[in-house]
Amino acid sequence: SREKRDDSTLMEKEVFQIPSNCPDCGTEGTSKTYCTDIPYFRELIIMAFDCPNEDCGYKTNEIKAGGAIPEMGKIMRLFVPAKDEANPEEWVSDMKRDVVKSNSAGFTIPELEIEVTQGSLGGMYTTVEGLLQLAKESLFSGTARDFATGDSADDDIRERFDNLEKKFDQVLEGSLGFTLELKDPLACSFIYSPTAPEPEPRLEVEDYERSFDDNEELGLNDMNTENYEVLDGSSPAPAAAPAPPSKPVIDLDEGSFDGPFETFQGARDGMVFRLGAKGLGYYEDLVRTNDYSEPSVQQRMRNLQANGHNTHPNPNAVQQNS
Repeated sequence: SREKRDDSTLMEKEVFQIPSNCPDCGTEGTSKTYCTDIPYFRELIIMAFDCPNEDCGYKTNEIKAGGAIPEMGKIMRLFVPAKDEANPEEWVSDMKRDVVKSNSAGFTIPELEIEVTQGSLGGMYTTVEGLLQLAKESLFSGTARDFATGDSADDDIRERFDNLEKKFDQVLEGSLGFTLELKDPLACSFIYSPTAPEPEPRLEVEDYERSFDDNEELGLNDMNTENYEVLDGSSPAPAAAPAPPSKPVIDLDEGSFDGPFETFQGARDGMVFRLGAKGLGYYEDLVRTNDYSEPSVQQRMRNLQANGHNTHPNPNAVQQNS
């Protein structure tokens, strides 16, 4: 039933709200992001922004697919027959079907001879009736209507435009049946079917291979998703330069030792007087012998020397200072 579907179509998830400025007037507003799972379809990310400034009125809606980009595009065709006065509920149910139109989708209505190109009208989560109403408003209001019916318009164009508006009204009233064909190269658009996952006679779903131009417009031709080490499909990517060999870590207590001594016995070439694991005495200067110049090793040597002098100071130096 319709009530049962309303409880399960959209999974309840958290709405993320991110402070952001309006791109038109700069007023601080809130961008809302919502991730939803549609049964028998896929995961969708819905993003919306509505400027709080009443003088601006800017708003935007985007619908993106979650997960990987599918290999094939998708076409969905829904045939809605004219309203049967004996059973009007069926027509009402068709007009209230949920429709997800992504930013990359376009649609056509052959009976009205109109086509809304891919990317037009933006992304939206609406109904069949809502999609038709939006298309009608875009065609027959504002500058579009002025261009087609103004004083400079040709009589033939004005007549065709008026006939199109009448047919639109017939479709919305239910006196004229129509076919809604939704084409999305990213397979991110959706028309609800009450029989899902079983097929429905009046709803056709067709997968199609995207053309080169489709992939070029979506930026997929320059995207490398396999063999990342290959740059142009023929020659492998240059190997990364080998890392310089790291110098081995040395143990400052290794090497020759002379001691232990209670006090400093004078400088000795190649030796360092300090306190180490073998006691206070002269340890081989391994930093100079192995040409280690890392600051950390030199600092360790200075710390060890300072520790040795502080623990066992030169008695002569103490007497001179006193």
